[in-house]
Amino acid sequence: MYAGRAPSFFHGEPAAVMIGIAYAVADAYARIVAARPLLMDPDRTRSDLHDYQRHLGEALGVIHMAEALLRQTAEDWMEACRRNVSGEAPWGILFRTVGSRHARDGERMQRYFRDAATYWTPVHIALIP
Repeated sequence: MYAGRAPSFFHGEPAAVMIGIAYAVADAYARIVAARPLLMDPDRTRSDLHDYQRHLGEALGVIHMAEALLRQTAEDWMEACRRNVSGEAPWGILFRTVGSRHARDGERMQRYFRDAATYWTPVHIALIP
């Protein structure tokens, strides 16, 4: 998790909190509509009406999608970190296999490597082996 750019996945924590809040709201909604009798038919509750079931179902669908997206993003992030540490990142393979001739002054690959190294070296971005 720490083998990538530091702020990249920081939004994952507040997103997880918001998803948890959304689940809590859905639970509260389900309890409220199940306990609230209808004015014209007190033997039934709002949870018996299709409209309230649909509202809850649509909300749960969005919440489940948000959770799935967050989980997949976390898995993708961990895989990217693993690739960074192992040297499997695509640019690492290309820099290592192009040959040292292209690392000389004036060569495009040397320039690209310097540009990438400028990105990799600040403390808040540096990869931790």
